Formats: sequence, C-alpha cells, structure tokens
Amino acid sequence: FPSHDTKAEGATKRMVNHGSFRRWFEKVGNVLPKWTNLEIRDYFRGHWSFDQDFIDLVNSHDLLVIGGGNFFETWPENSSSGTSIDLRVEEIEKIKKPVFINSIGLDTAQGISANARHQLPRIVKYFTEAPGRIISLRNDGSISNLSNLAPEIDTTGIPVLPDAAFYLDTPNSKYTDCPVLGVNLAQDMAPLRFTSGEPTAFLKVVTETIEAFYGKHPDHIIRFFPHIYSDFGLISRILEQLPDSLRRESVQVVEYSQDDRGAANLVNAYADCTMVWAMRFHASVIPIGLGVPTLGIVTYPQIDGYRDWE
Repeated sequence: FPSHDTKAEGATKRMVNHGSFRRWFEKVGNVLPKWTNLEIRDYFRGHWSFDQDFIDLVNSHDLLVIGGGNFFETWPENSSSGTSIDLRVEEIEKIKKPVFINSIGLDTAQGISANARHQLPRIVKYFTEAPGRIISLRNDGSISNLSNLAPEIDTTGIPVLPDAAFYLDTPNSKYTDCPVLGVNLAQDMAPLRFTSGEPTAFLKVVTETIEAFYGKHPDHIIRFFPHIYSDFGLISRILEQLPDSLRRESVQVVEYSQDDRGAANLVNAYADCTMVWAMRFHASVIPIGLGVPTLGIVTYPQIDGYRDWE
C-alpha cells in the first residue's frame, strides 16, 4: 500500500479476491492504507511493464503485494521469469521495500517454459530466504506443482493460504426469493478440459443432468454464471438444447460486468443459490465462502488440486 495517494496507469477494478484481502489486511494491521492498483491485464495489453518505472513506483510506496491470482503460470515463453510476473531475482533485488506474494497460484497445467524451469525455482528460493520477502501459495494444488517443478526446494516453510474470496462478506440483500441452482461452465483451454478437445459430449451430459434436476425440483431457477466472455459460448449451447418451457420460464443468466458493481451483483447472485455446480476456481470459491453447498466440476487441475491441500 502506498504512503501517498498515487494513481497508477491501468484499470483499478477491485474484484472479490482483492476486496476480501484488503478488508482482512486492514483488520489485522489496524491500518487504513491507500492502495495503488496495477491491473495485470493492462500489463498483458502492453499498457505498463515490469521495468525500471515499475521498480521506482514500488520504491515510492511502503509495500508491494502481488496476488492473489494465478500469476505463477509457467507457460509464457516471452517472459524472462517464465511467469506472468516478469521479474527475475535480479530485478526483485532492486526493490527496497517489503514484497508479499499473496496466495498466488502456481499453475503448470498448460506447460512449462524453459525460463520457468530455470527462473521460478530461483525466485521461490529467494523469497524463502531473503529478508523483507514473503511468499505464500494458493490452496489449489500449487504446493504440489512447486514440489514437482523444483523438488530441491523445502516447501515446509511456505504458507498455503486460502484464496481471499473464501472470506467474502455475506450480502444483506437477496438476489431472488426462489430456490436456485447456480451453474458455471467454462470452455477456455478446451484441449485440457475435454477429452476430445471440444465440449459436445460434455454438454450433452450437463444438459441431461440439468433437465433431470429440474424434473425433480421444478420450483428451482437455473442460474448461469459467466465469469469471462467465452463462458457465454457454453451457456448459449446449453440453452439451445434445453426444453423451451424450461429455457423461457426457469433460466437466468447473471449480468456480465467486471467492475466493482458487477462484482457485488455476482456475489449477491451466488449468495442466495441453493447449491452451485462450478467449473472455474473462483466460481467454486465464492459460493463456498458464502456457505453455499458447491460441487466442483473437475475439468482443470486447480479444482482437483484443492483436495490435495485439504
């Protein structure tokens, strides 16, 4: 958090993870910090870089927090660190202020670049030894991924933290008074998610399961939750296959909006579900954090990896 109120270039969206973390941070630290936000997607878009300007910005503040998020992905070939956080040990050493890697996801499922194999173990080892550096990994199998990538690293001293979205505040208002089955479906990374590389067979099973559920619970609303734009692809295909009466009278699709208002509406829409079926990590985390019974649909290792941590 900064020692003064600066505005960094890029988006300043506070989603459920960051909002919950900041409330926790303020309570534990008994502080009301001012935050400078650097949106990682604006780095991907080329609006800012992990360069000397970034280091100077960090050094003008009191603390750098990286995460939470899936920022230790190991597939980027064009990153000097081999991860989404394009900082090697040599650059991190130029940061004179404390650095906290907060509940970060280390994800090897999409492949491991040569840079990641060489640089990421160095970075993790540095953070376990250097003063003013703290690293924690997310409870999604990341600690197992690290052990497989770098068995020489002693992981016993690395905290495994729940994603901050587990600790959402429960909304005061209800989204609707009907009993609701929430459904989140994802089609990105299709070659990893689906045996044949595309979701036709999967969609058939999901559609039949939704119809069977509705046949036993006709008082329920079926509420679909798109988290990113490509989720609409599967939602649309499911809607095409559902009976017209169910589709017209008993289906909702939650608003797609990734600003603060949209995040608040998303939380409210999850909070009054009777149960949730979810493919995405945060589509499971949010309802679990709100006390909603949740079934994780395992099509990507992070959903299964949570069980490793348990």
